[in-house]
Amino acid sequence: KSVNGVYSHSAYRNSSLGTGLFCETVLGKNQELLVENFHDEWPNAKENTQYLSSYLGLPIPISNKSFFGTLCLFDDKPIVIDDINRDLLYFVRDSIEKDIKLYSLNKEISKLSVIDPETGMYNKHKMDEISKEYQYEIARKIAIVAVSYFSINNYNDIRKSYGDKELDDIIQLFGKIILNRARKVDRIGRVSKNEYQILAKGSNAEGLEVLLLDLKKYFSTHLEMSEYGIELAYGIETVNHEESIIKKTSIAKRKMIDYSKENFTK
Repeated sequence: KSVNGVYSHSAYRNSSLGTGLFCETVLGKNQELLVENFHDEWPNAKENTQYLSSYLGLPIPISNKSFFGTLCLFDDKPIVIDDINRDLLYFVRDSIEKDIKLYSLNKEISKLSVIDPETGMYNKHKMDEISKEYQYEIARKIAIVAVSYFSINNYNDIRKSYGDKELDDIIQLFGKIILNRARKVDRIGRVSKNEYQILAKGSNAEGLEVLLLDLKKYFSTHLEMSEYGIELAYGIETVNHEESIIKKTSIAKRKMIDYSKENFTK
């Protein structure tokens, strides 16, 4: 019983020799298990281990409550292990455990390096990578892409009125709402403190504007967001075959600035 290859301690905590597989007992007890002749204690094991008779296993933990698996040895005669070889076995087990933790840490660092911590959206670096990937698909005429540049036009006014702490909460909720209401295939990033970008593969400007109009309406009626009077300014472009995402993004950004001047200039 595992999730993504990680075994839960609770799944095996009542395991004992004879009630499950060898490694289930190791995980259940969370300790070394040496059985010199398991056919004496576990006759049913003969079906799968007819040429083997002894077992030595160690748990490989990744936390207090879960395991990666076990490091184990089987033999056709009783396993006899001296202190030097037992230490070597534990050294190998510890090395595996450290490698797993290092791999998990590197994955987490990699994830954090492309995610904006406040909104959960991609950061500018990741959006630039996605743009390059999509540009390749456009060049091969695999897909068209709609690109939008949008901003919270009154970002500084909200900060002055509500303070930095509440602004952080607003930005977090702002990000969650956008991610929840967008398509799963849309790539959305925060590219500066109050500016955002959407890359919508397979869509055009008209289709992407449906989302932005929906967001404008949603922010004006949402129970927690409506009081802030968020001014959403945006510009949208369709990137057709043989056109440049970078150039169209620049045009979308200029359109966003024009939209702000036309709709929010006091």
